[in-house]
Amino acid sequence: MRWLNGHLNGKHLDEINKTVIDGIKRAKQQTGVTNATVNRVLAVMRSILNRAKNDWEWLDSTPSVRLLPEPKRRLRWLTQDEVARLFRELPQHLEAMARFALATGLRESNVTHLQWSQLDM
Repeated sequence: MRWLNGHLNGKHLDEINKTVIDGIKRAKQQTGVTNATVNRVLAVMRSILNRAKNDWEWLDSTPSVRLLPEPKRRLRWLTQDEVARLFRELPQHLEAMARFALATGLRESNVTHLQWSQLDM
């Protein structure tokens, strides 16, 4: 949503048309992310626009939000034996990060780019 704000700030819902959506799609692609990541942004936009039309009756119609193609690959989970083998083979300094990644389901880029921020209490 924060990333979208930079592209939609100051626009009313009825000003979001196919041209605006295509521009957002191109801008997100230019950040170097996968089609799946672009599609997640587009899905958020489509959901909000559909809600504004169908649930809140703020819009009479919504523009078509076409998603990009994504590879159709099979998701597979590690077995307990594979996890044990992974921890045996990993260098010690990577074990904590691997355990965290498996426990949270975060992607490698999310785990390796975590930053510490101290909250004001």
